[in-house]
Amino acid sequence: MLAVFLGTWIDKIIIAAAIAMVIGLVVNSIRIGAARERVKSALNNDVRSHFDPETHEVTEKQVASEVNPDTIRRQQTEFGIHRTWYEVLSQLISLFPLLGILGTVSGLIQNLNAAPAAAAGADAVQSVMDQLVSGMSVAMNSTYWGLIAAIVLKLIATTVPGRLISETENLFEDYDKRFTNATIYKDVTVRSGE
Repeated sequence: MLAVFLGTWIDKIIIAAAIAMVIGLVVNSIRIGAARERVKSALNNDVRSHFDPETHEVTEKQVASEVNPDTIRRQQTEFGIHRTWYEVLSQLISLFPLLGILGTVSGLIQNLNAAPAAAAGADAVQSVMDQLVSGMSVAMNSTYWGLIAAIVLKLIATTVPGRLISETENLFEDYDKRFTNATIYKDVTVRSGE
């Protein structure tokens, strides 16, 4: 029977799925962070140390990075893929309380199945009580693990990846503003030179 199967395995399913989600969120956060760093280094001028052998001094020079719209477009596409995975994983978090409720329902069904088995005698009553307690245990444990998984995953999803996504989107907006201003300025200088 499905209720018995779920009652036996729902806690393990919730915990295994939560571990897989944590791994997915962490891996995706690392990829989003790496994409953000690539965008940041492409858009900002790099400061590099330079050693002068004659004076034996170390100076810092700004080295302009080569940025073109195609490079940024590729980085936006790569970032979009990672953001899509983040959104998918974030949406899947809402399944954990539902899995907990499913375990609750399967535990209650076990309780309802135990009730008609009651017969006369102390042993039969004790058997029914054991089955009722077992069903309530399944119901409460699955709800507990479902809620714990959802809370922990939501905290993970909103702290690290959410912040990295916001920062990366701000970098892309800054690039769009710079590119638009450069295009407008170029158009103005061409027109004034005519």
